[in-house]
Amino acid sequence: AHLDVESGEPSAWERVSMSGIVVVPRRRANIATLAHSDPQARQFAAQARDLFIREALAACKWKTDAAFMVHNRGIRASAAVVESKLRRKKILKSDDDLAAWFESRVPQDICEPVAFDSWRTEAERSYPAILHLSLKDILRPEATPGLDQAKFPDEIELGTGPDAVLCPLEYALSPGRDEDGITITIGLASLPLLTPERAEWLVPGLLPDLNAALIRTLAKPRHAAIEAKADAAGIAPACAEAMTFAVGSLPVALSEALEVLHEIRIDPSEWSFRGLPAHLRLRVRVVDDLNAAVPKELAVDRDLPALFKRLEPRLKQLRARESRVAFGRRGLTTWDFGTLAETYESHGDGALAVMHPTLSDDGQTVSLTLAATPLEAETRTRAGLRRLFAIAISDEVKYYLESHPAWDAMQNQFSQLGNPAEFRDQLTCIVAERTFMDGQPTIRTQAAFEERRTAAWGRLSSVARETCDALARILDARAQIARRFSGGTPRLWAESVADIREQAAYLMPRGFLTAVRWEQLRRYPVWVEVMRERLLNLREDGSKSESGALAAIAPHWKRFTGWVAAAAKCAGSEAVSHVADSAAEPSATSKTKAPLPQAKRAAPTVNLDAGEWAMRPGHLPPPIERYRWALEEFRLAQLAPEKAAKPPISSGDLDKLWKAAASG
Repeated sequence: AHLDVESGEPSAWERVSMSGIVVVPRRRANIATLAHSDPQARQFAAQARDLFIREALAACKWKTDAAFMVHNRGIRASAAVVESKLRRKKILKSDDDLAAWFESRVPQDICEPVAFDSWRTEAERSYPAILHLSLKDILRPEATPGLDQAKFPDEIELGTGPDAVLCPLEYALSPGRDEDGITITIGLASLPLLTPERAEWLVPGLLPDLNAALIRTLAKPRHAAIEAKADAAGIAPACAEAMTFAVGSLPVALSEALEVLHEIRIDPSEWSFRGLPAHLRLRVRVVDDLNAAVPKELAVDRDLPALFKRLEPRLKQLRARESRVAFGRRGLTTWDFGTLAETYESHGDGALAVMHPTLSDDGQTVSLTLAATPLEAETRTRAGLRRLFAIAISDEVKYYLESHPAWDAMQNQFSQLGNPAEFRDQLTCIVAERTFMDGQPTIRTQAAFEERRTAAWGRLSSVARETCDALARILDARAQIARRFSGGTPRLWAESVADIREQAAYLMPRGFLTAVRWEQLRRYPVWVEVMRERLLNLREDGSKSESGALAAIAPHWKRFTGWVAAAAKCAGSEAVSHVADSAAEPSATSKTKAPLPQAKRAAPTVNLDAGEWAMRPGHLPPPIERYRWALEEFRLAQLAPEKAAKPPISSGDLDKLWKAAASG
């Protein structure tokens, strides 16, 4: 006999045979029904009732959603929590006691769920809680003397005033397992509110046990001196009564209580929390957001200082993000936000964070936000200022660009790098930067912005024409190289082709026009034209003509690309949160286009993503960036000395720049 937990029926397995032949080898039978219908099965009646009372009702095994059963399951769960709080097993009443409780309420003739539900419906009309257990009905009074649930709270309040938060507590009686003891769940933002001093106190109900355990950690002479003056069993609870819970330091409070009650002086530094059992040290579980539907666990530890140190970077990022949200504005198209200060102080959880107001380029608008460092603020603000000027001059510059003789050809040649709208936008940004910002200090007030715009407006036409002239040379040379690659290159050129394609990946990734300062962009026509001339020389002079130059370039170039690969990988693993720059920082999910097409017969693999990452503003520290542009001039000195800067960059110069970058 057994209980069918789904239906609540007292059941047994039945076999059906006819003339000695088994027809049904095994099927479930309701023994309560059999007891009423089959005289030969009357012995099942008592067994059916016992099963129904003990298993279905008292043990709550019947899977019904009736209100009384839902309530009783909750009471049994609460009793299990009391076991964990008091850290005592066998505090529940026996199965016989619980069965007797239901026997006294359920009529004697009821032994299966249909009859029971019929009776219950009538009974609950006059007494709705007739089958509702209470903790008193489940717990043994002699096992829980003086149980005070208030001393074992289900949550504790951290902080004061409007910033206070309630953090849930979970109790577990699982010796040897990680979750044993008390676990507090706290959101990352509230972690600084939980101090080591507060964590040491645990909850009032465990203070006597905590005091006793601390006393046991004392050196033997100290321990013996305490036992000589006071009853060992009663000293810890007496001290707990004398102490004001969670006020000040626990070691200080315990030392004071011992001195007042028993004239025993113990220096607070002698108490050792590291020697305590695990269940007397608070287990801290940190989640990303305590109010989220499904909070994500970030870390768990009983060592609060170590936990705080581990999560400090995340906490700083969270504070920065919250400060940005509180401080920032989006969708700006003109300067209407007053003065752009150099620093901004945010106070979170009592901690002071100094950040830097920043203008960030969002593509067609600008955001007012915060940056973590002055360098990041300067880099992003330059892009944001450029966008504001570009918005102001867009209509007029559009006319100058489209009237340039090479405009249509440039749009076609740019198609491998982006669409016409992107090309026009990037050229407008270059013109804006050259006209209003090159060689000028950073603007921080609306008056200065308007004054700069008015004073330099007359230069738009000449700057737009000069910019288009330079870009026409760059794109024309790139297009000629692309056509040569599309037609195929000999395998003997593989080494040179690999160098040209990798150089192009770092020189001309998506968005390079707005990512590169004009100081470097004005040298692009020379660098790109030398790429084209190299292909002509390879055809005339053969593949060995560049071997010496490539051998000289390779160690310096690999040193740089290796640094970029490592830095990009490191940056990719960090949780960096800021407003994306759509012009200079394409989204990480967008597909990277190759600046030059894949060669048909000589197709070395080129890391396009690394070149794009290195081009984004702020990714290369200034010393590395100086080394990077010096590399291009060194390449000229090796491959086209007549076009190199004077004096030419040497291998020794690059070594000095790299050493300076490494030391910086």
